[in-house]
Parts: sequence; structure tokens; C-alpha cells
Amino acid sequence: MSCKVHDHPEIAYEEYQAAALLGQYLERKGFDLQTGVGDLPTAFIGTKQGKSPARTIAFLAEYDALPQIGHGCGHNLICSGAIGAALGVAAVIPELPGKVKVIGTPAEEFTAGKAGKIILLEKGVFSDVDITLMFHLGLGVEFQNPISDL
Repeated sequence: MSCKVHDHPEIAYEEYQAAALLGQYLERKGFDLQTGVGDLPTAFIGTKQGKSPARTIAFLAEYDALPQIGHGCGHNLICSGAIGAALGVAAVIPELPGKVKVIGTPAEEFTAGKAGKIILLEKGVFSDVDITLMFHLGLGVEFQNPISDL
């Protein structure tokens, strides 16, 4: 999934292939899919319900690319990581109260106007979400191998 998004970079608000790939994958994994959320054609929500109503956890997926650069910020990894994390929760959610969501957030590299998350927030997409999680890559960060220090 990460490689497919990486190999077909799409800039802000034009992430049609990425949004379709991610959304269709979530559907195949049993998530209910809403597309075009927040009046953004490339935004989506995949939802998997637990055994009863309770808290909602959402993993945020970014998938847009930088103009003339591509996926320099690793959004291809962010979106696939969000889906992987949601699948982990989804594996046990039938036994738990609550629900898990993946919210596809387009246009995070957008500089002329509003980024996707801001529009989604203003449109109420996060109104039933209790916690959101995501990660972002850090460039130039050096990690030491803890095992080599033993």
C-alpha cells in the first residue's frame, strides 16, 4: 500500500487514487466507508463498530505529496501506518465497547489556504471522536541500537 501511494504521488486535493486505494482496502477489511466527508472529495472515514457504544478512537491518514517532489515527508508511510494500527484495534473491537475509525485527511502539504484537517474539523468530522492518533516521520533523526549498548 505504501509503495503504491509513493509510486503515484498526488498533490493536495487531487489524491483520488490514494483515497480510493485506502478506502477500498478498509472496506475489504470490514470497515464501513464514507467518502467525500467534510465536502472534500478525497477525504474519507472508515469505521468499525465495537460490541456496544462507547469511546471512539481515530487514526489519521495523510496521503498527499509535495508538488514537484513527491512523498518527501513520507505521507505514503503515514497512511499505511494508520491503516495498520486501525487493523490491530479492529481485530479486537468486536469484543470491546466503542469504535475505531480511519480518517483520511487530504491536503496536509497545502500552503495556500486551509489544510484538510482544518476543513474536516470545521465541518464536524471529528465531533464524535474522543482521541486521534497519528505519527509523522522525523528526518535527520539518528537512532541508536539499544542492543549494541548491552
